[in-house]
Parts: sequence; structure tokens; C-alpha cells
Amino acid sequence: MIWKNQNYQFAGIYADEGISGRSMKNRDELNRLIRECERGRIDVILVKSVSRLSRDIQDTLEITRYLRQLPNPTYIYFERENIWTSDPQADLMLSIFGSIAQEESIGMGRSMSWGIRSMAKRGIIHRKRPNYGYTIDDNYRWHIVKEEASVVRRIFREVRKGVTVAQIAVDLSEKKIPSPTGNLTWGARTVTNILRNVVYKGDILFQQTIALQNGQKKNVPNEGQEPQYYIEQHHEPIIPKKKWEEVQKILDERAEEVKKKRSAPLPEINENKNEVFLEKMICGECSKQVVHYVNKRPRKDGDYYSHYWVCYRAGYPHYHVHDTCDSMAFKQGYYEQHFRHLLMNIYEDCTFYQKAEQAIEQMDLSPEEKIKEEQLEWEVKLLNQELYEVVDESLHGQGRDTERVDQMTEKLCAMYERLASFRDRKEKAEEERKALKRFMKNLKAYIKSESKAFPDEIYTDVVDHAAVYKDGSIVYQLRFGLEWATDEVYSTFQEQCERERWAKVKAKHEAFLRGPEVAALIEYCHEPRTVKEMLAFMLERKQMGKTTLVDRVVMPLFKEGTFERFKVQERRKNIREYVYRVKGK
Repeated sequence: MIWKNQNYQFAGIYADEGISGRSMKNRDELNRLIRECERGRIDVILVKSVSRLSRDIQDTLEITRYLRQLPNPTYIYFERENIWTSDPQADLMLSIFGSIAQEESIGMGRSMSWGIRSMAKRGIIHRKRPNYGYTIDDNYRWHIVKEEASVVRRIFREVRKGVTVAQIAVDLSEKKIPSPTGNLTWGARTVTNILRNVVYKGDILFQQTIALQNGQKKNVPNEGQEPQYYIEQHHEPIIPKKKWEEVQKILDERAEEVKKKRSAPLPEINENKNEVFLEKMICGECSKQVVHYVNKRPRKDGDYYSHYWVCYRAGYPHYHVHDTCDSMAFKQGYYEQHFRHLLMNIYEDCTFYQKAEQAIEQMDLSPEEKIKEEQLEWEVKLLNQELYEVVDESLHGQGRDTERVDQMTEKLCAMYERLASFRDRKEKAEEERKALKRFMKNLKAYIKSESKAFPDEIYTDVVDHAAVYKDGSIVYQLRFGLEWATDEVYSTFQEQCERERWAKVKAKHEAFLRGPEVAALIEYCHEPRTVKEMLAFMLERKQMGKTTLVDRVVMPLFKEGTFERFKVQERRKNIREYVYRVKGK
């Protein structure tokens, strides 16, 4: 169709081969086509039929409306239905034809499901995929697999002994026993699914999940939408019914305890989780994602909650028994401070801008590639013209040289793909140059403001990802294709925190010594007083012990010269006792 109209210029073929049109998931070529439309590279899209774009009518309408509303609108022509999305009636026609295509897909699935349910009503269930511990022969009879059945019995036995599900998973992983998926690592969810499955007592529950009737391949729990069929004594059990029910009771009791804890009102956490770190940080030791968790520390005045970020493999070792990581968990405050220091380092480094520009130049086309691009554009133009002539000859001649047309079309597609890669690189380089200027402007404003707040927008805009190592060093991969880091490690942050903590303690103590309670004590000690008398006096104003009074009040006042002391006559052998009074009184 393109070659019949010289007003059209071929822009490429976008096809998701072997991918269902019932969902936008994994439609890489379709998503690439939409990105090309956003860049203004495509004006018209030719599609064989509505169902080829998407079998979900909602997705079809969203795509067509979105493309129409772009600054440079893109219109779609559906050849089989003869629909142009530039037509005001396009949405109505698409709804009709799209609904037909969607119902056709759903209807086929419903027919198959009806046949399977009809057999289940009669107690006949033909499953080809067995549960762990079983195998199914060609006549759909179930047989126990001894090695796997012994693992199932072990899991049930451990629960009856009081072992937690998580610990069972760790034990199985350490023994390197293959899981139902063949992995050597067991998860708590896998163990729970085995413990809760009625299959292991010889029964079977059909249609625990159902497929959504919206054209998408997704199963959801059956909560009454469709009938379920429970068949007793369907096959040989691995676990006796009485023991199976005993384990269910244990699991229910544990679940109730967890439910009570979770239903308790959540405390107000003293700091906020920094969302900008999500999916931005990876472990430099094992390349796993760095994830967030909250640590609770009990205090007299209420629990204190701190936010930490840790390598997923190091933070959840029971899921990675065979491939552990020795990374450490670091406070969120460290990550925030580290990035602020990085910004200051960049601001003070006069070579950063030059290095960033050089990195961007590596993204852009080299002089040789620019020449190659011009040659390629000229070749495309000539091949397009030649292809038009071949198609025109085929239309007006006796025969059609389809093989030659196919070869030329294939060659043209390859050339367009190379041109597209050149364009992408040029646009990427130009985009990064603009981003670099924007970053330098925002960086200067942030440094000049002397703000203590974390620069969320700068972090999100400039950091592609950050690799965190076990000593706390962080290497940032910036969006300009440039790596940047500082010498800061976690131990320096800990030392800083310790200094700040002691400074706060000292300031608090100084404030207390100059406070009304100690002032009243000084007034009270114009006459000689024993420690016992001073403690009784202070207890009327503030709760404290004898040791606290002596170490934090009496001795500091004595050392600074506010108090003087006198030794009194020993009442007991080897025990010294003093009286204190205000000096000079």
C-alpha cells in the first residue's frame, strides 16, 4: 500500500512476533512505535486490522486517542475495517470492531472452560501438571514420587514440632534440596503453599483461581465468581487427613497472632522513607537491589524508628542461603548526606563540566558516522524511488516481481533501522546536553541556598543508579554517561554521629546545670548538706538516682568551684562521707 502512493515515505515495520495482542505487556515493538510517534517521526500508521493493534478495546482506544493528541498528530489506518482515526466517527467504529475481536478471543476461552468444568462436575479432572510430590501418567492417574513425598512429610513434621515456616525454608535450602521449581533455594511462600494444599491429604479442589474475562491472561482467586468442585479421595495421600488438619490448626493460630500484631495501630515514625532511592541503588558487591527497612529501637519515652537501606541478598539471607552477601545496612541519613557531599564535590571540581561534555560526545555521532548517515539517507532516497518504480511496473505490467520487491523492502527496513539508531543517538546527546546545563543551574542554586533539605529533584534527574559497597563507599552513575564518587565511607559518618550525639548530651547536661532545679539545689546548699539530704531535695523536683545526682550534678558543681566539701567523721570503717555547701558561705 505504501509503494502505491508516492506521498508516503516508508518509515519501518514494527511487529511483535509471537506476542499476544490481549495486553500491552511485553509489546516492545508497539511501545517503540509510540515513542517514534512522540518524537514526530511518524505521521501515519498502517495496520492490517484492529485485532493486530490490540485485542483489548480499551487499549486500542487509548492508543488512538493519545496519538491524535500529540503536538504532531499521528493517525492510524486499519486496512481490513477501512477506518481512519482522523475520522470523527473513528472511536465509535473502533469500539464496534474492537469489541467483536475481543469477544471472539474471550468466547473461545469460555468454551474451553465450560468443557473442563462439565467434566469436573462428574469428578473427572484431567491435569497434566502435577503438584510437588506427585507425577501424572498418560491416563491422568496420580502417583507418589518417593523423594519429593519425603520432603513434604518433613515439612509437615517440622511444623508440628513448632518450627516456623521461614526456618523450614532455610533448612531445606541449606540441605540443597531442590524446590518445586528446581531451584536449591526455598521461600517461605513455597512452604506455606505446600502446607495449605489439600492435595497432600488426597483431595483436590478444582477452580481455586479463574481467568479474568477481559481478554487478559491473568488468574485471580475465585471468590465466588465461579463454582468450585471439591473431590475427596481423588488420589493417594502423602499426609494422613488427621495430621493435615492438625497442621492447619497450628497455622491458623500463628496467622491469628500475626493478624493481632498487624491490626495494632502503627506508631508515628520519626523520619520519612526517602522514596527517591527506590530502584536507584544496587549493591556494588553482588549487584542485587538495595531495599528499605525500618529498625525499631526501644526507649523509655517510646520506641524510636530509623530507616535503613540494605542489599536484598544481605538483608534477607534466608532467601539466599547459597549466594550470601556480606554488605552492611546503612542509615538513610548516610545516603542523603553522601549525595549532598557529592554535589558539593562536583560544585568545587572545575573539571566536572568538561568531563561530562566529553562523556556526552561519546554518545553522539563521530564525524565518520555523520558522513555515513548522510550517505545512508541518500541511499534510502534512491532505493525508495527505485522501489516505487518496481511496484509501478508490477501494477501495470503482466506479472509481479514480488521476490524483488520483498528483497528491496527488507533492505530498506535494515537501512531505516540504522538511520533510526543514528537519530536516537543524536537526540540522546542533545537531550543530555540540555540536562547537563539544567543540572549545573540547579546545583548552583542549591549550594547557594545552603539548604539542609535533601535535593529530591536533582537526585531523580541526574542519578541513573548508584552502586553501594560494603564499606559504605558509593559510586554514582550519572545520566551523562559519567561516573562520580567521593572518598566518604560509612565509618566517617558513624564517627560524626557519635560526636554529634555526645555534643547533644553535653549541651543537655549544661542546660540542666543552669536550670531551675539545680539553681534551687544551690540555694538549698547554703548550709552544709549530705548527699542523702540533697537527693531527697531533688526528688521533690525531678526523678533521679543517687549515682546520677553525684556524677552529673554534685561533682560538676564541685569541680567548677560552686561547691566545697568537708569530710565528716567516719560512721563505718573504710567509708568516706562528705557534706557539701556553696563555696564561701
